[in-house]
Amino acid sequence: MDFLFLLFQAFLLVFLGVYLGVGIFFSIRALQTRLHHIIYGSVSFTLMAISQIIAFLFTFPDIIETILISIAFVMCVIFTNLTFHKEKKSSLPFLILIVTIINSLIFFVFNLLRDIADSAPLYYATIVHDFIYRSIIFGWLGWSSLVAYKKIKDQNIEPWIKARYKIVSSVSFLICFERIVRIFQPWYQEFGDPNYLESYVVFGIISIMAIIFAVGFALAWFMPGWFKRFLNKGYQAVVDKEYSEEELMDLIKRELSNGGTNGNN
Repeated sequence: MDFLFLLFQAFLLVFLGVYLGVGIFFSIRALQTRLHHIIYGSVSFTLMAISQIIAFLFTFPDIIETILISIAFVMCVIFTNLTFHKEKKSSLPFLILIVTIINSLIFFVFNLLRDIADSAPLYYATIVHDFIYRSIIFGWLGWSSLVAYKKIKDQNIEPWIKARYKIVSSVSFLICFERIVRIFQPWYQEFGDPNYLESYVVFGIISIMAIIFAVGFALAWFMPGWFKRFLNKGYQAVVDKEYSEEELMDLIKRELSNGGTNGNN
């Protein structure tokens, strides 16, 4: 058990460190670019990081974590809408936002009830709702990014730009299934309790999925030069150009607009 506890602590440090790092990195980029969609993404990741730090390192009431996560998820949907759907006339982005806000209230009620009197039926009902809740949010992000990729994949655009949207789409769809893993943990055990093997394994799997999501998202959005060069291997650029975040967003919006109505809903 001592080994498992040390391994648990290592998982926890990596998990919290990655989320906090992405939140800080996103905040810096938001301040540098002053782009609204980056600001919402920054708030989302920062609140997710803070909520997990509070959950694992402090003894604050669980409802505080619930509130922070709910706000973070709403910010994530706003980020998706402003990044991929700002120029579209569809009502779907607004509908997704409203559904997310309603689900946030239901999520709050479920967790409040569990704090008052937890039970097996309530625990599993919460997991099912949480799966639906997160699938709408991150599925929407993944689908939006996938549509963006499909619109630009045949255009004469550097491969790293196309890869950004493939990566965001892949990790977003992956994180949708994170909550399902909680079903395999007995309802009476604390999440992430290293004293129980089941809880430790569940925590480990969820942490790995969450880390893949955070690292993948950060790698896509703040793509380092060496990774760009790797993705661009064999690509013959007409002009060697460095895109600013503003120019990249304008480029993607232009390609999406030229793509017609297919995939825009």
